[in-house]
Amino acid sequence: MTLVKTVARTGRVIVLIAAVAPVSLTPAGADAPALRTPPFVQTALSLALTVDYERPSLVGTTELTLRNAGDRAETEVPILLNRLMTISAVTDQDGHALAVRTSVSTFDDDPFLQVVAARVTLAAPLAPGSVAMLRVRHEGPLVGYTETGSLYIKDTIDPAFTILRTDALAFPEVGVPSRRANRAMTRADFRFDAHITVPSSQVVATGGTLVERSSAGALATFHFAGDRVPFVNIAIAPYKQVEGGGVRVYAQPDDGARAGAVLDASRRALARLETMYGPLPSRPQVTVIEIPEGFGSQASATAGIILDARAFRDQAELPQLYHELSHFWNPRDLDALSPRWNEGLATYLQYRLARELDGFGGTAAAVERARSRVCAGDTRTRLERTPFSRFGTEGVTDYSYRVGFLMFTALETLTGTDALDAALRDYVQSRISKGGTTADLMAAVTRAVPTKPLQRFFRDWMETTAWVGPVCSAASWTDALAHWK
Repeated sequence: MTLVKTVARTGRVIVLIAAVAPVSLTPAGADAPALRTPPFVQTALSLALTVDYERPSLVGTTELTLRNAGDRAETEVPILLNRLMTISAVTDQDGHALAVRTSVSTFDDDPFLQVVAARVTLAAPLAPGSVAMLRVRHEGPLVGYTETGSLYIKDTIDPAFTILRTDALAFPEVGVPSRRANRAMTRADFRFDAHITVPSSQVVATGGTLVERSSAGALATFHFAGDRVPFVNIAIAPYKQVEGGGVRVYAQPDDGARAGAVLDASRRALARLETMYGPLPSRPQVTVIEIPEGFGSQASATAGIILDARAFRDQAELPQLYHELSHFWNPRDLDALSPRWNEGLATYLQYRLARELDGFGGTAAAVERARSRVCAGDTRTRLERTPFSRFGTEGVTDYSYRVGFLMFTALETLTGTDALDAALRDYVQSRISKGGTTADLMAAVTRAVPTKPLQRFFRDWMETTAWVGPVCSAASWTDALAHWK
């Protein structure tokens, strides 16, 4: 079967030829079901993928183990895949072939986001609470999504650097062509197992445990496994590796000499965070993976850290590393459509750790930059009508970094560093094992500082937009803070 596809904005025609016998392709929009939020929760992910640099192409099988978290039986599972890939077969846990309808579709709320959207018909209805496994065979080239405005998703298959992640839909995941519907999905940590086959000159890096590296001719297969991961990022390059004290660092060849410095900075930051907020339930085995500039850093205690190359090449960029390491002390977010204030907390902590560990003197300038940006033009207009608590609902969590940074920096001044640390330690230690909400955070802070009028502060910053006027109208940050003293 041949699929002819015209790429958005370029008009360039790409012809894909694939064996898709069990799969029927339908035009985008034809027989399309309502784009309701999928009721499935992923409990396990297994990957068996081969990276072919000559074609270039990614070929393999993804196994999705899913629980029906809804209140009715489900007969179909919707899945998404990178727009230039194809699905050649789907089977269930018993090996039975399942019918699939597939189309190249555009998201209903993002006209530049194109995906392969599939509907897999189950062999029998899946009752509420029941679990099913889908084994999806897929292949094709990997392309990014910069045209959607996600400038960091410039993923491709390249011997110098390849990354396989959900952001670019390099492997199938449950979802429908709607950001709104997918944001409302229930998500949980899941088991992870991956066999990634590459040329033997390449190194595969990801979180979890490296179970085995095996060789067959000119190819090597890296087997990783992990428990309770929130996402999977798999980076592939001719990495140099150093490790010690529970930290493992993968550096690009040109930056191999800096890997030791990143290892040392990671260990010092982890020790400082533990002093501030207490021990984690289990000591993290930290994996730090260098990625090229502009590919987007991300962190998880179990899935590892992907870190922009600038942090390897310039000590002044180490706040990026501290930002990601601080996320290990974030209890699981229980807010529905979370405002992601934890990104603002991580931004606050990146500058604080840099100040305390490296003598960084640029915090005041960073505050003024953030204040200038949130108060500029259309951004201020949007923030004046969208409370922080609704950033997730409104799909504007990109603002969470700067707004949250300003909020926590203000709290440090208003409460004092020791009191704020005590409040955050209380929140982390009481919630790290079971998760927490924005309300839990606010309660912890008000318990730690009962004499301060923090109820008005949180109402202004989280529940309303009353903070915008004082912050944006004041001549200085100090003058702005006077509004809450």
